[in-house]
Amino acid sequence: MLSDSREELLKWKDEIKTFIAESLRLSLNEKRQSLQPVKNGINFLGYIVRKDYMLVRRRVVNNLREKLSYFEKELVTNNNPSYVRVVYDYDLLEKLRAALASYFGHFRWANTFRLKKSLLMRYSFLKWFFKIEGWKIIPKYKIPVKIPTLKLQYRYFKTKFAGDVIFFKKGKYYEFLATNLKRDTFHSSII
Repeated sequence: MLSDSREELLKWKDEIKTFIAESLRLSLNEKRQSLQPVKNGINFLGYIVRKDYMLVRRRVVNNLREKLSYFEKELVTNNNPSYVRVVYDYDLLEKLRAALASYFGHFRWANTFRLKKSLLMRYSFLKWFFKIEGWKIIPKYKIPVKIPTLKLQYRYFKTKFAGDVIFFKKGKYYEFLATNLKRDTFHSSII
């Protein structure tokens, strides 16, 4: 309830308190009541609602940052400055996509353009796994089902990850493809 008059708000509170006590046999929770200036915004459903705009609560943003840091730790290893190791764990990537979709769905109703931009800059590893268009999250890690031969699969990965070294697991062996060379080279080793 909004009003410029504190006295009017207190009067309404007393009327509501009387009504729910007499008609519904309920009582107001005194801890959940507070009179605050409208300029502070109204905390409602994970948003701070203000007169002309809405923001996402800081707690919601911090929860997303925690999740993204966890996924970054699980999917990206950057111990050596000369290379970055990226793991394409399909199940983990699907959990990351679901979490991002959930938070982006929540964010889209508030004024979050700069927030989204700063999150995508800070967690730049997301660009390796997703193409983000507006609020759409398009996975890059899904392999097209209709690649019939191994040779075509190698060609697909060569074009998708140009300049990278890709490891393929084949039974007990790991085979890697160096896509940055003029001619593809394949090497195998037992792990």
